Amino acid sequence: MAKAKKPVKAFWSEDELELLKKLFPSSSAEDVADRLGRSAMAVRSKAYRLGLRVKKRIYWPEENIRLLKKLYPSTDTQQLSERFGRPVSSVKLKAYQMGIKKQLYWSQNEIRMLKKFFRTKRTQQLAEQIGRSVSALREKAHRMGLKKPNKYRYWSKDELKLLVKMFPGMETQQLADQLGRSLHSVTGKAMQMGLKKTRKYIKTIRRR
Repeated sequence: MAKAKKPVKAFWSEDELELLKKLFPSSSAEDVADRLGRSAMAVRSKAYRLGLRVKKRIYWPEENIRLLKKLYPSTDTQQLSERFGRPVSSVKLKAYQMGIKKQLYWSQNEIRMLKKFFRTKRTQQLAEQIGRSVSALREKAHRMGLKKPNKYRYWSKDELKLLVKMFPGMETQQLADQLGRSLHSVTGKAMQMGLKKTRKYIKTIRRR
């Protein structure tokens, strides 16, 4: 009887550790995980071991606060995140603290995103990207008859070749969209295969 293979231990390179120390205090574990191509759990665990903590208070300039009040109800949260240079979780938290809420109706753009990504993206991640709560997103998906795939989808040879070729130097979410798979699926498979982001890619992120 063949012995079960031991899971590959994903070591952290010096570049990854440096990027983690730079990003984690002001970004969510999910944001950092996406950039590093690791799971959010792995990021939280490593940050905890290094004694890193998320900053509880991050200064918001008055101009950004005025824009947040004006734009948050009708603007995609991901767009605001990019405009302010802050993680989505930070924008949502500030809006919650200020009592700002999203408009109840769903725009055509939000519906298109829901149809396109509901089957492949994690519900929490898609909810943050659209700027809706998880419960609101699930309720809307249910009304539209959208469902998550139940069966495991095996990786084809072409998909594996693309993963090996593109993962080291490409944004994980972009690759997941290209493959039509969830971020969790791509990250998990990359870890199983021992794939890592290149130093060049990590340095590019560090300069953003």
